[in-house]
Amino acid sequence: MDQMNINQFDLTYEIERLIMNGKTIIALQNIFMPVKIIQGMQMGSLMGSIYDFIEKELDLNIDSAIRTVSSEISNDDTSRILDLSKPEPLLTVEQRSFLDNGQIFEYAYTYIRSSQFSLHESV
Repeated sequence: MDQMNINQFDLTYEIERLIMNGKTIIALQNIFMPVKIIQGMQMGSLMGSIYDFIEKELDLNIDSAIRTVSSEISNDDTSRILDLSKPEPLLTVEQRSFLDNGQIFEYAYTYIRSSQFSLHESV
């Protein structure tokens, strides 16, 4: 509730999805979105880009995000979901995303298998 500036009576979507590369699970993503802002989301919207749904179907403008990257060792639940034979280091990405009016519309927490991750940047 604190992350999205909502109260205990506000409804939220809770989306849990796996990010795959073929049959290999790369990451687990937990996404929370307030229903009062993201209205009418259906299963078909989740199969593609949620951001496309927000911008094209809801006509909202996504502006920015605050992202924190850290690491942790997988616990029993994340190990089971990520199909790990034993606990392993995971990269974690916490993200709060904002519309162009400054309103937060998404809180996401992603667990990424560090053995399946690489970062390529041009600076």
